[in-house]
Amino acid sequence: MADTAVDRWRALVLARREQMDAQLAQLGGPPDDWWAGRAPSFSRSIGDLRQAPGWGLPQVVDRLERTDTVLDIGAGAGRYAVPLARVTGHVTLVEPSAAMAGEARAAFARAGLANYTLVERTWPGPRVTPATAVLMANVLGPVLEIEQFLGRAVAAAERWVCIVHGSALDMGRAVERVVLAFHGAARVRQPGLADLIPVLHELGMQPELAMGERRFGRVYADAREAARDVAATALVEQTPAALRRVQRIIAGELEAQPDGRVALAAQRVPVGLLTWRVRGAR
Repeated sequence: MADTAVDRWRALVLARREQMDAQLAQLGGPPDDWWAGRAPSFSRSIGDLRQAPGWGLPQVVDRLERTDTVLDIGAGAGRYAVPLARVTGHVTLVEPSAAMAGEARAAFARAGLANYTLVERTWPGPRVTPATAVLMANVLGPVLEIEQFLGRAVAAAERWVCIVHGSALDMGRAVERVVLAFHGAARVRQPGLADLIPVLHELGMQPELAMGERRFGRVYADAREAARDVAATALVEQTPAALRRVQRIIAGELEAQPDGRVALAAQRVPVGLLTWRVRGAR
């Protein structure tokens, strides 16, 4: 029985992982790079990083000076790292996905920025130079060893720790319908903000919390591309028959765009920014 906040977190992550592993086994096992097929869509969704910042970014920037450094753990395609590199001295990205790392490099190149280091490793494996601020944005949900993950992150922070974490509503309605149709049960939820805050308190971390709402959606060239993406998210084998079925299921969820593309209805989910000064920081 889960007796502590850390235990409850681990129980959720394990239950979700076991469920997904069973579904992935039907597809031949997990891919070498989970994000390989979806990294470009994450990069496209970033758009102009100066105009579409990640949620909570302005509050993080307010805590930093031009000469400060940032360690972005689970940096993805650079949604936070690139704009932070514009206003700080150096950003170190830790990102295990080769596909996401490639998108991040491309984003920095487009921005004309070179004040970054990209570490293609899984946290908390790599040893990194301590930074003024450590950022973990939308990365903690699948972390099983949460105590070790956070402990190493805090140890690398000289002044600030910043976490962006959303609610447990991590799938849209279209994906949920496909999951139910093909797997017969809803996916076990990821740990949300209500699970994270007790973990932080239990580990002696006392963050300030700013709440808001994150809006995100997915835009596709056509309904077939949408079906492929939803099938991949729902862990459905992408046979022609399965994709036709997925396309029928999500047809009512797709909205035509002025440029001829289609989009799934945008989700609005609660999200929190948790920040605190590390002990001994001036």
